[in-house]
Amino acid sequence: MAAVGLGQAARTTPAGTLPANMVPHPREELFTVLVVDDHPLLREAISSRLLQMGAGTVHEAASMAEAKARALATGPCDLAVLDLGLPDGTGVDLVTELRTQGWPRIVVLASSDDPYAVRAAFQAGAQAYLLKSASPTVVTDGVRRVLDGGV
Repeated sequence: MAAVGLGQAARTTPAGTLPANMVPHPREELFTVLVVDDHPLLREAISSRLLQMGAGTVHEAASMAEAKARALATGPCDLAVLDLGLPDGTGVDLVTELRTQGWPRIVVLASSDDPYAVRAAFQAGAQAYLLKSASPTVVTDGVRRVLDGGV
């Protein structure tokens, strides 16, 4: 399953194709998400995982400019998952902008566990700060917690 980039059609997860351990929680079914990361392989892996979790539509962006354009085109999605290190700006600024535009849930997925970066992300409005080095289970659990309204 592939996620979609700017200008591509959205793909949905057909019912009955998920393994039993990946059946989405009822509140997680058909949520929309924006994934922002400048590394194509990681962006695709995150998008695939979100589709397995029950995302109905996954939008992708590789830069701050592309994320802003996608956010403007789609309006607020149910969830944004983004990196802090973007080629044309900081993810913290993007968190602030998305929250200002009414995005309800934002997860930062970053490579650094620097306490200043963690604090800045939460102060900007993120509900979670997860490390790229974490296991897929930890990341999935963190995203589920945010989708359920937690931090």
